[in-house]
Amino acid sequence: MHDKRTIILTLIAALFTSTMQAQYQYRYWFDQDAPTTVAGSGSGTWNVNARNLAEGFHTLRMMVSENGSNVWSSPRTLYFVKAPAAADLQPMTYVASVDGRVVGRGTVNASNGTAVINVDVNDVANGFHCLNMVLLTKHGVAADTKSAYFWKRPTGGNHIIRYEYWLNDGENMHVQEVASTDNPFLLDISLDLGDEVFSSRRYAFAVVDNKAYAWAKNKLTVRFFDVDHQSVEVSKDVIDFRVGGLITGPYIGWASFEPVIAGTPQTVAEPAPNTIHWFQTYVNKGDSITLTASRACMLEAYAPDGTEVYATDNGTRTDGFRAKVSGTHYVALHDVAVQNGSGVTLTITLVEEQNMPTEISTTDNDSQLLRTETFAPDGTQVSNDAGGLRIIRKTYEDGKVSVEKRRK
Repeated sequence: MHDKRTIILTLIAALFTSTMQAQYQYRYWFDQDAPTTVAGSGSGTWNVNARNLAEGFHTLRMMVSENGSNVWSSPRTLYFVKAPAAADLQPMTYVASVDGRVVGRGTVNASNGTAVINVDVNDVANGFHCLNMVLLTKHGVAADTKSAYFWKRPTGGNHIIRYEYWLNDGENMHVQEVASTDNPFLLDISLDLGDEVFSSRRYAFAVVDNKAYAWAKNKLTVRFFDVDHQSVEVSKDVIDFRVGGLITGPYIGWASFEPVIAGTPQTVAEPAPNTIHWFQTYVNKGDSITLTASRACMLEAYAPDGTEVYATDNGTRTDGFRAKVSGTHYVALHDVAVQNGSGVTLTITLVEEQNMPTEISTTDNDSQLLRTETFAPDGTQVSNDAGGLRIIRKTYEDGKVSVEKRRK
């Protein structure tokens, strides 16, 4: 270890020089020690003995008084460091640690302020590490801790020796050995993903030229191993455009594609595994839409541009969304909880923007106003006078607002 700032302590002379006049008394003391009083006559140099002081930082104070007087001046203060001589610094002790674990300890002699230290890191694992080093004298004085970062490469170099990859749940895992690489941090590979069936629980939806499409979407996971058999993995969704396409149904992937009139329940057959019933309805900007299914199932709703605006895994819950744009919206129904062969009814309820209230007032049996909620035209709540109740759920049906409340 080369460090020109390694402990070099310069001896500071512990001498206090003052011009003294005859017929005066001088009182001085170090730190918190008892004061010493001496007499002075004439002018000259006053030598103060500091040999008995420990190395380190000290304070020397002095006051002056005329002989026969008990009136003393304010103290004059001097701060100084008593340091050992350069020869007294040898040898020094070093302590080396890697990632907080001590890996070396010993003595070393400095030459011209530089100490060379060899640290054995053979038993340190391959990879990125932090080395810390500190030097101490026999007097307990320590240099600043110095840090250095290093990468320990395994014998023969560090590179990827194997990678594994699979889709979704890993039923078809592929393993590929790698003999060598030109760049240990870059591996250019091609993956054979094979064929996967369409899954209703993981698919990609898009609207192109006002036409709805759905494709298979799979989760690809790749795991890499280095020469120490340490691993790291990364996952990403990939769309398989070979499986799926234009939603025209019914065919594999889609059970049906039905236009729906808001407020009219639509009953369809129970969707088979990995098939989806698709519905479409036109909605104006600002309208409120609620979706309710007669059986527990998964529901998703999409805006005209294909953006998902609503999703639930419990279709029997009455819930929905507010349209941000006008146009055809799409609804997907699939994965019924219990397959029993009976149909599923989907009800889409529409509350038009002009029928949306701007204020909801709640009163008790004594006609005392308990709560007032005010909404902006886009449905955003802009004020809420709590009054003693809290809103649990709001639903919209036939242009009316139903508010479920509980007392706080």
